[in-house]
Amino acid sequence: PLSLQREIENVLRTNGESATERLDALMS
Repeated sequence: PLSLQREIENVLRTNGESATERLDALMS
């Protein structure tokens, strides 16, 4: 289902963003 795929993509996107923010905080 397309809606499910979009939901998964949104979750992956938000998780990736938060992970990047955490990495930036750790690296600084």
